[in-house]
Amino acid sequence: MAALCDKSTVTRRLKRLEARGIIREGDQRAAFRIPKCLRPKVYDLLIPFSFFSHEQLPKVNEDRADRGLGPLTAEDRPPLAPAPRKPRAARA
Repeated sequence: MAALCDKSTVTRRLKRLEARGIIREGDQRAAFRIPKCLRPKVYDLLIPFSFFSHEQLPKVNEDRADRGLGPLTAEDRPPLAPAPRKPRAARA
């Protein structure tokens, strides 16, 4: 798969996502069946607790229990920090 950007750009952006608490390194065994030379690094997407409705949470936590994971709580999935502001280039 092509990313249409340099590998260092992808690495830098993944580090930013990790620093903001949006992703974290996941269980690498999920990609175990993929040949080692093609195996990607596995990440978990950390959707904040507040993004789930009261109707969704029981199903999400049931699915997590089926996978041997603990329930989602507001403490382990806090709201996202604001995105850092990028200075805009001056217009000519």
